Amino acid sequence: MDVLYNTKAAGAWHIFTRHPTDTNFAALALAGIFQERAEGNASTLQLANYQKVSQLAQAMYPIHSEHGAQSADNGLGVVRTTAPASTRLALFSEGGTVLNEVVLRVQGILCHQQLPPLKHIQMPSDGNPRFMKQCIRITGFGDGEFERAVNGAAQLAIFMQENIDPGSVDSWSPDRFQTWSALEFTNRYFVRQNIEGDMIAVEFGRNVDNEGLLTKIAGTEWVHTEENRVRYFNRVKDEEGKLQYLERDPGAFKMGEIVEIQFSMLAFHRRGKDGRGQPQRHSIKLVLRALTLLDDSYVKVRVVYFEKTRLTMYQDALSKRLKASTTIPPTPSTPSRGLKRYVGYKEDSDEDDSRSPTKKMREMCIDDGHK
Repeated sequence: MDVLYNTKAAGAWHIFTRHPTDTNFAALALAGIFQERAEGNASTLQLANYQKVSQLAQAMYPIHSEHGAQSADNGLGVVRTTAPASTRLALFSEGGTVLNEVVLRVQGILCHQQLPPLKHIQMPSDGNPRFMKQCIRITGFGDGEFERAVNGAAQLAIFMQENIDPGSVDSWSPDRFQTWSALEFTNRYFVRQNIEGDMIAVEFGRNVDNEGLLTKIAGTEWVHTEENRVRYFNRVKDEEGKLQYLERDPGAFKMGEIVEIQFSMLAFHRRGKDGRGQPQRHSIKLVLRALTLLDDSYVKVRVVYFEKTRLTMYQDALSKRLKASTTIPPTPSTPSRGLKRYVGYKEDSDEDDSRSPTKKMREMCIDDGHK
């Protein structure tokens, strides 16, 4: 039987199997979803659209800007944020004004997850709450459109390298799930509060911290901010056949489900110096903003356990590094809490959803009121 999905738990790998052609069926279903997303209102948000750096400014999505439809003169760039410190993709107006942070979408099959709620205190190996995170990984079982999305991420990473400092940014490479390409998305639970008290705490989402463990860990030193928040949705059809996006418990996601990711691309400068005494480099990360269930038809019914060593041969066997070099343009700087970010599904439908009980949940413009 085909080996489909795995997730690390209790020192072993879970291998989900069902039928020899499951991977083919799942890949076909995913291909249909890619086609559907390519034709919708939010088609320009699709990661697979970003194949060439020269096309980025023209391809950037217009629908999520409060300034209305944007011309081709509006372009993609990077902006440095100070609280927390990072460099991220942003949409700029013709005059150079930062309009909003870029949030893109990609669909895939869930093959790894590390999601809330926490059932016990799961501290990282070094005991530092800074590194506690939510993490998912998706694959496409070789689907061509998913591979286009992987290439789109690579092109965006090169674009970021060129606009930061190619000599100080690590090359980005995709993850692997067995012999297939995969994309990993993470978001930390906390940032450290600074002396100025710039980090504004927000409540943990529903069913994220039911037992108060994260709140206990945070104390006064660590803060769960809007930057750390991840939304969880479930796509359903109402009685009239219209799609709705309802809130979903993060603990309900399962391996094998076809999901949609909303994410940002950020570069973080590692602290301190490396082993040679040189300043640390930047790392490019795909930061998880939202996770949506699209299709759960392929959740597996049988679980077989293998030791981790049985699969190490697959890990990163075919990973390739991307390199880029160019001149460095000036980069604007702003506090991240003053940078708009649009997460959700408000623009996906032409229908007036003002009566929908999920409207407020789906209409999420992250602004915090700071300019």
